[in-house]
Amino acid sequence: LRLAVMPSATRNVPPSAVLDAAIRIVRARALHSRDVDWNRLEPELHAMAKDAKVPVDVYPAIRMLLARLGDHHSFLMEPSAARQDQAEGGPSSPVVVALKPGGIGYIDMPGYAGMQAQARRAFVADVVGSIDRIAGQARCGWVVDLRRDIGGNMLPMLSGLRPLLGDQPLGSFRDADGKQSPFGAANPLDKALPRGPELQHAAVAVLLGPHTASSGEVVAIAFRGRPNTRSFGQPTAGLSTGNTGFGLPDGSRIFLTTSVDVDRTGQAYGGKLQPDQPVAAALATGGDPTLDAAQAWLASSCTR
Repeated sequence: LRLAVMPSATRNVPPSAVLDAAIRIVRARALHSRDVDWNRLEPELHAMAKDAKVPVDVYPAIRMLLARLGDHHSFLMEPSAARQDQAEGGPSSPVVVALKPGGIGYIDMPGYAGMQAQARRAFVADVVGSIDRIAGQARCGWVVDLRRDIGGNMLPMLSGLRPLLGDQPLGSFRDADGKQSPFGAANPLDKALPRGPELQHAAVAVLLGPHTASSGEVVAIAFRGRPNTRSFGQPTAGLSTGNTGFGLPDGSRIFLTTSVDVDRTGQAYGGKLQPDQPVAAALATGGDPTLDAAQAWLASSCTR
């Protein structure tokens, strides 16, 4: 049991206002809004919420609304979690940057949650600084391991990999009307983030797997079309779409799928990313065939 004290400003918000705001946002912005039978769905949602006394009572209706979109990516974040998301930030597991035998740099990039600026800057500075420390010894290229990248806030992840990605546009998000919004590793919200060493011409092997999801798939797409780059592993989770956050009157937020991911060559995704070189998952007996295949490719093309 968890007790949460709601801010007084949201206690008196009519639950109908929260549901109506959610419907209005989804109708206007959802990627698949045009596929919804709104004349049928809206009465269902209001019927579900007819006895609502407080905003939390309409959350089941909002979750059903998002489920009916069929994008498998949109979700509702309740007020306490939304406040935490704005106030904190950090990776889902520790980042690993290491030098492998044979002069190969290795970066294990996890997911990242939260929007707090100071935490984002510290994360990016740590990753870029760690890359810089071994860059001179990584003569045979880099492995970027995204198999634990479950998504979240894409900006710290991309900015941390800026030495390998550079400052050019890396892809875009295309909405239901065909409008494209470009993205890159140079964070426009924080121009003071470190650039790091110039490694845009280094060979890169990208590792993918079923836990590479959402913004983790954006990071993978950022490497699509990059010269001297090859991906290895298993297909990704299949959430290669863009979510946009929208605040509701009670402090909750909808993270709504509003676009599909597009790489720098113009290829649009929306589902699973297939690796360039499929590799079977590791057996319970141990070993890492995906990493082995990536290192073999880097070694074979290394001129030292």
